[in-house]
Amino acid sequence: MKKQEITVERKQEIDKLFYAETNDPESEEWRNYLIPSEQEYVNTLDDSYSKGFENLAKAIQEAVKRNETRYSDSISTIFPTETEIKDFIVTRNIGQIFTVSNGNLTKDYELLRGSEKEMEIATQIAEDFNITLEEGAEIFEEAANQNAVESEVGRKEDKNHQNIENKISLETEKEEVIDL
Repeated sequence: MKKQEITVERKQEIDKLFYAETNDPESEEWRNYLIPSEQEYVNTLDDSYSKGFENLAKAIQEAVKRNETRYSDSISTIFPTETEIKDFIVTRNIGQIFTVSNGNLTKDYELLRGSEKEMEIATQIAEDFNITLEEGAEIFEEAANQNAVESEVGRKEDKNHQNIENKISLETEKEEVIDL
């Protein structure tokens, strides 16, 4: 039995159907009516699509890794993001979250201020890692210090921005006075 060739028009029709598929089963019904040579062609489209998606996913992962490295390298020069205390690594995350890790266990905590909240978090760290309350408090304090450095840099940037705005405002007022 000779393999039936697919016409250019039929390939174009199959391409149109293939690229119009969604997760809706009705959009895939056309596959039920393919002859063997058309099924082979669709299989190559499926394989190509899968490989393309796989390559895209790998490329995105690589780009994210490159950007994370660039971002973390640039940020870590501005803000201390990781500190080692005894056998623990304290990492400041985005916002008010910090991570504590000892190699066996990694936990996230919220950096809440106020003596009662600080004591709760220090106690939770001590319980989670089976250490003394003093060590838990020391770890919490390190996270707070990392956050304070970031806040101080942010305040200085805000103050510099405000000073520039004030100078611009004064220059504008001077120009208005001169024009009168």
